[in-house]
Amino acid sequence: MKIMKGFLIQTFLLIVTASIFIPTALVHADSGIADVYDYDVGYIIENGDLLVIDLDIDFTSLIIEIVSYDDGFIEVNIPRGLIDSKFSETEDDIFYVIIDGFESDYLEVGSSNTERTLIVPFFADDQEIEIFGTEVLTKTPQNPGSTVDIPTWVKDTARWWAENKVADANFIGGIQYLIKQGIIVIPDLPDPVGPGGENVPEWAKNTAGWWADELISEQEFVNAIKNLVERGIIRV
Repeated sequence: MKIMKGFLIQTFLLIVTASIFIPTALVHADSGIADVYDYDVGYIIENGDLLVIDLDIDFTSLIIEIVSYDDGFIEVNIPRGLIDSKFSETEDDIFYVIIDGFESDYLEVGSSNTERTLIVPFFADDQEIEIFGTEVLTKTPQNPGSTVDIPTWVKDTARWWAENKVADANFIGGIQYLIKQGIIVIPDLPDPVGPGGENVPEWAKNTAGWWADELISEQEFVNAIKNLVERGIIRV
């Protein structure tokens, strides 16, 4: 059964490659973008519906759950930073695809510096497609919604605060206002778990000063703000 399934899939891929594939009655088609660890994974599916796309970090695989109404295929745009398969830093390896526990073939129809595009055929009633690579989460996604944005002039205020030229309440209130107005953008802010009302810790002021003097990274300053939000000191 496994050998016959592999033969049928290989035949299907040859037909697609030759651009003469005429599908049997098209039941359904859909396309969209799935958010996986802040990466955009684009897909087109014919004769099926996508349920979920998820990343299994431990097994270095992309898991695609589908409902298949008939024989069809799914085309997936896979960001390299999310999952990739490499021989070396400069040379690609093939992916390993499993459908419902059986090894399957696929066709790679596109490749760039940022993503690889695969077409994976499936049969009616197939449910789970696993795409195995060699590495996951190697780069930070560059989605607009996940990008920190802090105006450079905020550094001046942070420096004055660190030098005690600005009161704690004024600096904290200013940061709260800028976040609420969208002038400072910090994605994935935590929900407050502290009671609030406590004094601003001295380390936070030191962190602001070090960031203003470019002794630490912006991300370390952002982590400090997130900590103050979580403790209820900054309320947004």
